[in-house]
Amino acid sequence: MSTSRPSAAIISSLALLTAGILACNLPFGPAGAPRAATDTPQSGQAETPVPEVATSTPAPSETPVPSDTPEPTETPTITPTEGPNFAAASVYAVSHLPNDKLLVTVQIPGGVEGDYKAYVSNLPFACEILDQYPDRLYCNGPEPFGLYAAKDASLEILTAADNTTVFTTQFTVPPIPTPTFTPTPKPTATP
Repeated sequence: MSTSRPSAAIISSLALLTAGILACNLPFGPAGAPRAATDTPQSGQAETPVPEVATSTPAPSETPVPSDTPEPTETPTITPTEGPNFAAASVYAVSHLPNDKLLVTVQIPGGVEGDYKAYVSNLPFACEILDQYPDRLYCNGPEPFGLYAAKDASLEILTAADNTTVFTTQFTVPPIPTPTFTPTPKPTATP
């Protein structure tokens, strides 16, 4: 096994190169660092200007401060509004009453006050508010269909004072229950 050793010629060449670099008095200090501008030249040498070396840290930029910045104000707390919220109203119940009448109950968050009237599929209905349920409007009127099957209907609620529509929706009228068979001495026709 042979190991190669650097020749004397290579070693002497590196020594001469190093001596030449040092003799040139390049503007570099130890370990290749830039020489400071305050370094003085060695005796007998003319003073050469040392170039400024740019730093890698950018100067901090100044952010302009706007002169019309309003003072911060308190954010108002949102409180629920009092009174009827017809935007969140819904049909609560639909019932068939005796004498071919229909009752439609509307749930209105926030409660309801005042006088209202309604139209169910263009038939007029009278509406009232019961003291024990101030957030419901009970509207009753004629049975709109009289069928034994469920049917869709429209509901429109208006203020009684100025006929302003405050609520409209679609709902399903349930079927009217069919009469129960009861035995009779004489046969009768079933409606």
